[in-house]
Amino acid sequence: MTSTGRRLGRRLLAAWAGALIALAALALAVAPAQAADEFGLVPGSFTATLSTDQAGAHPDSIVSFRLRVKDDGFSPVGGIKDLVVDLPPGIVGNPQSMPKCTPGELDTRNGGLCPLATQVGSITLDLVRADYTGPYSVTWPVYNMVPRGNKTAEFGFFVLGTPIFITVSVRPGDRGLRTEIPRIISPMPVRGTRLTLWGDPAAPSHNAMRGYRCIDVICFGGNNPAQLSVRPFMRNPTECGRPGAATIRVDSWENPGRYVTATADPITMVGCDKLAFDARLEVAPNQTAPGAPAGYTVDLTVPQSDNLRDLGTPDLRKAVVRLPAGVAINASGSDGLLGCTPAQIGLDDNDDPGCPQGSKIGTVQIKTPLLEEPLTGGIYLAQPHDNQFGSMLALYLVAQGSGVTLKLPGEIKADPSTGQLTATFDDNPQLPFTNLRLSFNGGPRAPLVNPALPGTYTTVSELTSWSGETEVSSSTFEISGPATPGFAPRLSAGVQNPAAGAFSPFSLTVARADGDSALKSIKGVRLPEGLLAMISSVPLCDAALAAAGTCPEASRVGHVQVAAGAGATPVWLPQQGKKATGVYLTGAHNGAPYGLSIVVPAQAGPFDLGTVVLRSALHVDQRTTAITADTDDLPTILQGIPLNIREVRMILDRPGFMFNPTSCDATSVDAQVRSVADAVANLSNRFQVGGCAALPFKPKLTLRVGERGKTGNRRMPPLDVTLSMSRGQANNRGVRVTLPRAFNSRLRVINDACSLEEFHAGQAGCKQVGTAVAKTPLLQEPLLGRAFFVKHPERRLPDLMVALQGQGSASLVKVNLTGKVVIPRNLSLRTNFDTVPDVPIDSFTLSLQGGKNGVIGNIGNICSAKVKRGLKAGVVFTGQSGKRVARQQKMTVVGCGKATGKKKAAGKKKSAGKKRAAKNAAKKVAKR
Repeated sequence: MTSTGRRLGRRLLAAWAGALIALAALALAVAPAQAADEFGLVPGSFTATLSTDQAGAHPDSIVSFRLRVKDDGFSPVGGIKDLVVDLPPGIVGNPQSMPKCTPGELDTRNGGLCPLATQVGSITLDLVRADYTGPYSVTWPVYNMVPRGNKTAEFGFFVLGTPIFITVSVRPGDRGLRTEIPRIISPMPVRGTRLTLWGDPAAPSHNAMRGYRCIDVICFGGNNPAQLSVRPFMRNPTECGRPGAATIRVDSWENPGRYVTATADPITMVGCDKLAFDARLEVAPNQTAPGAPAGYTVDLTVPQSDNLRDLGTPDLRKAVVRLPAGVAINASGSDGLLGCTPAQIGLDDNDDPGCPQGSKIGTVQIKTPLLEEPLTGGIYLAQPHDNQFGSMLALYLVAQGSGVTLKLPGEIKADPSTGQLTATFDDNPQLPFTNLRLSFNGGPRAPLVNPALPGTYTTVSELTSWSGETEVSSSTFEISGPATPGFAPRLSAGVQNPAAGAFSPFSLTVARADGDSALKSIKGVRLPEGLLAMISSVPLCDAALAAAGTCPEASRVGHVQVAAGAGATPVWLPQQGKKATGVYLTGAHNGAPYGLSIVVPAQAGPFDLGTVVLRSALHVDQRTTAITADTDDLPTILQGIPLNIREVRMILDRPGFMFNPTSCDATSVDAQVRSVADAVANLSNRFQVGGCAALPFKPKLTLRVGERGKTGNRRMPPLDVTLSMSRGQANNRGVRVTLPRAFNSRLRVINDACSLEEFHAGQAGCKQVGTAVAKTPLLQEPLLGRAFFVKHPERRLPDLMVALQGQGSASLVKVNLTGKVVIPRNLSLRTNFDTVPDVPIDSFTLSLQGGKNGVIGNIGNICSAKVKRGLKAGVVFTGQSGKRVARQQKMTVVGCGKATGKKKAAGKKKSAGKKRAAKNAAKKVAKR
């Protein structure tokens, strides 16, 4: 070939490349105003005609354009280097509808001709003669090619020994088609082009152009019919009323990177009412056990016709899928789960997604008639609240293959009350497909969970096409299993160090088996008697802070662990790296003297469902001081995600807070547990400590009797009894005091006792016979109380009952002590407090009043030396450890003799002080 011929070939190459791009674009817009000597498009030179504007039809299209020329009137200003043409969404060509030409066939051995059956159109180029003496034209067939490498589709033609390929891809954004020719080898003198694509390549009307090629006035081929495919090649958009426009970007070798852009005249479709849309969606789990994690498959089918007589099937625009109630997010699936951020998915590009592997929750497969092989990829969880919807739940579908990368976002809404899921994928690509299959992961960490009850479940979907037609589709599946889920929870509780009287962390666990009904509440947790807490060592959290879950760290007494979700591997809260849980001691709550604020940040994987705050009221038994905790119901669903709580552990591990009983008797921790199905289980766990024999038990008791003027015969003296204990001992279980026979009971006072009902109703109808003060290390302030005689239906004599009440922050703490009064045969007076709570005390003082309402009377003068010598009370102490101490305790008599001088003044001062203290104590009690 001569050098002139090579130059002509290079010019033809550029010209035909530009023309084919114009064909792919269908129409190019008028270029903006340019200077006469600048490279660009002639304003108004782009035309695009379709044989029909019927939506979904298979039209022929003719596209023509001209480049700007120099002052000689025919030489173009510069040569085309790169061309990028974006087609309006919905214009598609189906390269699978007809045979393909291989790159090896498009070469000089065949004269640049592919098999006739692969021809999809022709191109006519207006060129400049090699000697630049004037214009001329060439015409050549355009072929459907076997794509080279991982390309979506390619078209090609042959020009003077050089094959030219045009690559077709799906662009990001609106997912319309993009055609590209990068780096056209050499600038060539292209004046303009006329490009024709056939909607029906087998139509007889195209026979004259099959294999037709022409250089200026010398033409070959045509009128050579062949055995051809009768399937359509081009298809119009299936949306009506909204114009779509093609755009072009082109630069030149003279100014690379300086692109000229233009927009074609809009194309608007009509006749969408003539289109037929038939879509179906089916949903099914991979296993049918109630309440089990399951992999779900979603099949969306849109039949496509390849009959030339049929209009194309409208493309799917929007899918709204409502899964059955009961199919919900599986909380355990969040363990190890990650979210994919907008930057990682890159919805606006065609790059491979950078989503972490941990965000992949399934696979996707799309079958389309446009490609030989299905597109395949993954389903990724979008980062909650950091996605284009701003929603907690969203998905990205990524399907790739044959040079195509589709990234489809969808929003998932979970009903906040039921957890029912609704998925919406809107503004889907205007590309035809026959089947889209989503396969969500199965296994113990599956993202979805089956309904909890057996039955038939229906998925309803609303599928809307770009033509405006909506198809309502429904599918059903069966869940089989027991009609009612089981509920056999277990309770375990204990202390880390089971030594009697020792400080030790305490833990309590309630758990259920996988498949059982989920936990709803844990009520009436009753601790063993003597398993108590050092309230005085903890600053109490304010009620407002407790309700908000923002208690200070100083009030923390422990933490919780919660397992949630279905399957064999529930997710545990808190997770590593997430906010810690906390249990905080509060003041009065729901009528109880103390409470707990239990704070659980519901964070797992990429989800942050907020902070759960449960309040627990800590009641103190008035007789035994045993603690009972009543806690709010557990949350069952948060932001539409059912928690399916499997296990709850509470660990109270603040140092020096919880301490063990000093009794080694076997007892239990009890609780009532309820399921979300309202099944109730009353649970009990054995509890016992050891080492009681090693505890010392050395109680001390002092008895003071008398008062000036009340020591003589038949007088009614006051009586003060004080019990004191050093710390670290076994606590008292019983104290029995038998007064010497020098005292008798005042039967009138005893018989004037109130009823047990009156006593428990607030003692309004009871006559006070004394006061009491109890100091315990558990509380910052002492308990104050009043003593009464109270009739008991099971005993002949009334009981001496002491009603103690806390002060300050412990004002709701109430403890009732019962002393059983007995008059033995020797007519002495005995009181037996045999049900003393297992509580450490520093001191306890009971002051029985004297005078006309006095409890006891003197037999003889208790100040006389003879009587004094016999004033010894029989005292028996019984420890919680089982140890027993008995002694004859000498009584101290006060108020004897006459004091003179300094002694008299000191005695009066001491007596007055004592009276003031007793009076103040009585006032505090009376104010309750």
